[in-house]
Amino acid sequence: MVRSIDDERTIGGRYDLCGPRVLTLKELLAYTAKRLGKRVWILGLDDQRSQLMARILGKLPGAPITLDNYRSMQTPSVCDEHNGLLQLGIHPTDIDTIVPTYLGG
Repeated sequence: MVRSIDDERTIGGRYDLCGPRVLTLKELLAYTAKRLGKRVWILGLDDQRSQLMARILGKLPGAPITLDNYRSMQTPSVCDEHNGLLQLGIHPTDIDTIVPTYLGG
């Protein structure tokens, strides 16, 4: 954001910001658990069960997942060749370089 504030070329622009590697949600959860030294079971759910879970959990205080979250996850959050980081002159950094600095390990 700092690089775009004083750059008139960025006004009204949209920038997808992605690292160099595509990871699934399951891979991100497993990666995080490993970094934290936790052993976890990650069970995949089909679309119908995922949507049901989001509907139910979305009604709880502090909703861990909502129906809006579920809907958002139906669209892949990945960059194509138009990675906004590159457009802003920033080299994408891999998760292995950044995450250990704040999760440890």
